[in-house]
Amino acid sequence: MTTPQSQQRPQVIVVAGPAASGKTTLARAMARRAGFAHVDLDDATGPLVGQILHSRGEPAHALDLETGRRLRPARYDTVVGLVRANLHLGVVLSAPCTKETSSLDSWESWCTRLTPEGIDGVRLVVVSTSSDVITRRLRDRGEPRDALKISGDVEGPRPAPAVAHVVADGVGEVESEVSRVLTELGVTVAGPERLTCSS
Repeated sequence: MTTPQSQQRPQVIVVAGPAASGKTTLARAMARRAGFAHVDLDDATGPLVGQILHSRGEPAHALDLETGRRLRPARYDTVVGLVRANLHLGVVLSAPCTKETSSLDSWESWCTRLTPEGIDGVRLVVVSTSSDVITRRLRDRGEPRDALKISGDVEGPRPAPAVAHVVADGVGEVESEVSRVLTELGVTVAGPERLTCSS
């Protein structure tokens, strides 16, 4: 586990990991607990990408091929815009971010796109899940877009990020992992909300 560069409250928390690692589940729970907005790459771009693939007569798993590589910059531009529009709330962003975490220069450039604070305003959480669990989850969800991932034709071992990060368990109990990760990131979370009625 690598300690993030600073303990000031981040504007953006990037939750990265391969497909079916549990990053979106963890990111949603983190956003809810921290009172941040949640932006997910697939939620934000999936409907439009699906329409593009359909109009071109390409299968859903074409996102893992050359078409996906061509669409990638626009997909990430979309989430940058959504993150920027919600900085006043704080944002948890879930996306693979393999390229963005591959070197310190790439990470610094990515952080500058996400927030004017740059690297000082962004923290990285990497979700760790075994390949066996990922394969089982991909099969269980049965999405056509995962066909090449299930067959092992596209995703090899994911390189470790070259930047400071916190490792999250993608298999364990979500709420306890959220508490641990947010504490490690220096994000203070209020206790459970208590709803009261007044007459």
